[in-house]
Amino acid sequence: MNSNIDSYLEEVIKQNTIGLKDGYLSISDSLPCYIFRELEVPDNKFNKSTDPFMISYKSLPRVQHILKPNIPRKIEFESAVYLKEGIIDSIFPNSNVTLFFIGDSNSDKRFSYNCHRLFKLFDRKFKIYCYINNEDLMGKKFGNMTVEKGWNQTDQKEEVFYHSNNWKDLNIFLGMIEKEKKEGRQVLILIDIDGTFFCPRPDDNHKIKDARKLAISTFCNEYFDNEIYSGTSEQKDLLISSYNSASQTIFSKNYDDEDLTMLITLAIYCGIIEKNDTLLECKNKIGFVLPNEFLTYCSFLIEKNPYWEYSLRKLRALFVKCSNEINSGSPTAFKDFRRKEEEELVNSIEGHITISKSITEFILEAAKLHSISIGYSDRPNISVGIDSNSDSACTSSIKSPNSLICTKFKLI
Repeated sequence: MNSNIDSYLEEVIKQNTIGLKDGYLSISDSLPCYIFRELEVPDNKFNKSTDPFMISYKSLPRVQHILKPNIPRKIEFESAVYLKEGIIDSIFPNSNVTLFFIGDSNSDKRFSYNCHRLFKLFDRKFKIYCYINNEDLMGKKFGNMTVEKGWNQTDQKEEVFYHSNNWKDLNIFLGMIEKEKKEGRQVLILIDIDGTFFCPRPDDNHKIKDARKLAISTFCNEYFDNEIYSGTSEQKDLLISSYNSASQTIFSKNYDDEDLTMLITLAIYCGIIEKNDTLLECKNKIGFVLPNEFLTYCSFLIEKNPYWEYSLRKLRALFVKCSNEINSGSPTAFKDFRRKEEEELVNSIEGHITISKSITEFILEAAKLHSISIGYSDRPNISVGIDSNSDSACTSSIKSPNSLICTKFKLI
């Protein structure tokens, strides 16, 4: 067992107990170890020891020989491999482990399903369960199955997913955790951030979207000339309408990244592409697959259009900049937007942004059962106020005490 387990659990119990008493809590206090899109471990006492709690993606032997390994998204199978080799094998080497995923979206389901399929190779060494709270998914298809409330089987008739419309049903998983521990199994819980722990569904999830709409408006106001965007009510309405349209395109849904969605938003807003363009709808084997295809297409159109070449020169420069970020291996293409997103979330804290009290209570009770919870999210480091350290360190550090990840939010 990892030598940090007892001290980690003590810290989790202490901080979550204080948070529940005070009614305010930060992400980093509740979940001292977390993984965001860059898959870099936090530079704290649990990872600085000779027996690190978790190993970052770039530190894994399988990618160390690659100069700039591509960072896998949460929905990709490589993230499931990383979860085993970088986290599970580090915390619970040579152990029987039961994984509990707590989330609110199809991306959380896909991640847990990928893990379920890959880890079946090890027979009963790994068991996987996933709790999803999202009423909007009820009656919809996931694979070949129609989502129903309660336990849902996979296409191979295994009960992996539990669907609910209330976080309080998590007590079901606490009972399961207690049973798993009595059977001598180790338990690791992965807590999704957006819509689950942070601004939880069903009541507060929209507040993250609201902050993103403010962030893109602020960005446009600072970046573009007044002719393109000066923040008038008409322009704001058009920008939000463009964002809503971009969010509904098949290209955006398939790639599932707010960076891309915001770049599509700007292209629709500026008239570069129509919201129902075949390339965005991705039907009948026609359409964009990767962000760079879209960025290349839009940049080319702007460059070759005699009017756009000058009037949209800043938009083209932005698209080229984002394309360069992707080509350099950055998992975050639109960093300027992500910085604004964090600012808006921190600025709108009072009575607006919340942390889930039910998830906090679950984390605390699970820790008392000697079960470890960590944060796991596809949100980029920069959007929570974390800076990546050197490539050799492969760790991340909190940018400042005012960063989103260490800001205390009200428990609801």
